[in-house]
Amino acid sequence: MIDPLAITVMAVLSYFDQNDLDAGVTYQVDTYHTHASVAHALMSGLASAAVTTSQGMMQIPEDLRRKIVVFRHIADIPAFVFMARPGMSAADVEKLRGLLLGFGREEEGLEFFSRTGYNTMKLASEASMKRADIYLKQTRKALKP
Repeated sequence: MIDPLAITVMAVLSYFDQNDLDAGVTYQVDTYHTHASVAHALMSGLASAAVTTSQGMMQIPEDLRRKIVVFRHIADIPAFVFMARPGMSAADVEKLRGLLLGFGREEEGLEFFSRTGYNTMKLASEASMKRADIYLKQTRKALKP
């Protein structure tokens, strides 16, 4: 798996828990820094299964990607979210919002989208963010020292 704080990983761990699979008993969790390194662990036999995202698959070299069989799609959650820090001025928030929303119309943005599998930047709606709420408790628990 990639970062255990990634919401996609939390979704998978929640799925395992719901299906009576216990970490350290039924399965062992190893973490890797990138989606490609997760794929390499799988293909080299270091792992018997791997967790990644649809966009993460796009970041895996094509020769490896062709050898991977997707076993199951676990969750539909927001891809990634940009947030302004608390206390940022309204003007700076609007400037940041404008830059992010315009990113896809720039050469670098088009390149980013073609390489990652993402296709747009858009404002997050309350409904889209609600899909991630079921992982809030688990996220807070993971962030406690």
